[in-house]
Amino acid sequence: MSFQDRIESGGVGAIMLYFCAVGLLISAGYSDTGWVTFTIAAFPVLLLMLFVDVFSSRLNDYWAGGNLKQSTRRLSRFGEPDDLYFSAPPEVQEQIDYVDDLSYGKNVSILSGLLVAVSAPVVGFLHLDWVGFVAAIPVCAVAVAFSRWAIQGLNQQALKKPKIYEAHYENQ
Repeated sequence: MSFQDRIESGGVGAIMLYFCAVGLLISAGYSDTGWVTFTIAAFPVLLLMLFVDVFSSRLNDYWAGGNLKQSTRRLSRFGEPDDLYFSAPPEVQEQIDYVDDLSYGKNVSILSGLLVAVSAPVVGFLHLDWVGFVAAIPVCAVAVAFSRWAIQGLNQQALKKPKIYEAHYENQ
């Protein structure tokens, strides 16, 4: 997957983290020209996306480990799971690649939601003392709910992979 595809697959989580970083820079009193602020705010998002790209399989195992193991057992009926992808026709490979792209976006969303949930109360407390901490609690709750939604989506995608292969191999 190309760098541009990774950015596009980052989705809502990357956008949420980006705007939180912009807000943090503005609230911290960083007063440079607008484009510099928006450029600096992109660095945490890019670092997070690089982290997800490098550790994608470990993150998938962590968030959807049970469902991935169940899917692997279901795939073993058709042969070795690693060989299935390369022996499948191009349209099946495209569907699997699409599911993998979605899982990348879900991992970005999970981690960005958790980062916002952890950092919002801390930043609120540092800027406005206890009032800021209390004001950040709804932001924290929304970010945690967003991460939970992404984890559920990742688990559903883990269960979807065998269905793609089953549809292909049962029709033969």
